[in-house]
Amino acid sequence: MRYEKTKGSEVLCTILVLLWGAFFIVLGATQIQHWDSDIFWALRTGGWIVEHWRVPLTDPLSYTFRGAQWIDFTWGFQVIAHVFYSKLGGWTGLYILQLLLTFAIFSALYFNIRLGTAKRLWLLPLLLILSLTCAYPRLFIRPHLFGFLLISLYLLILNHNERRDSFLLVFIILPLQLLWVNIHSSAILGVFIVWAYASGEFIDVFLRVGFKGFAGVVRAKKGF
Repeated sequence: MRYEKTKGSEVLCTILVLLWGAFFIVLGATQIQHWDSDIFWALRTGGWIVEHWRVPLTDPLSYTFRGAQWIDFTWGFQVIAHVFYSKLGGWTGLYILQLLLTFAIFSALYFNIRLGTAKRLWLLPLLLILSLTCAYPRLFIRPHLFGFLLISLYLLILNHNERRDSFLLVFIILPLQLLWVNIHSSAILGVFIVWAYASGEFIDVFLRVGFKGFAGVVRAKKGF
């Protein structure tokens, strides 16, 4: 009976904290974007790309650098922002995009933390509160929001694969990486995350079976 009461209290505490977190997410998504002058450049460039159906290789907009060589590595974000802005009511559209991204980020984070805290439920709301508090100042519309989301998704996919042995899910990372490369320069983090995960798996196997056992596994996979 005491165990059931304790478990019920933990579940109730988690629900209350998640509701508070949902409110916090909505609050974060209502931050005014007008002060961030970069969003105007993103919206204008996104409109140019939609109008011309191509990514500019030179600067087509500014006065001082018009015609100068330009690598637009955030063009994907610019197009998405422009579509939401132009089709969903200006700043309201950007607010909707911001809310969707923020919700998706912390949903992925929730499930990711849940995988690692199945036996310590009290850690889940604590870690979510800490994450929300730290991320709040950066929850405004910029390409880095997609970076936050993709980092959360990569970790969720790889951790799910490690605990549930569902390797096919890992193949989703390839199209996600392609998307990331065209949205934000932080895409290099995707390669690092996969490399770190693969290195950890390699080290775990090596420590578990030793050098001779590891060599035997390699030979068996090669058919020797």
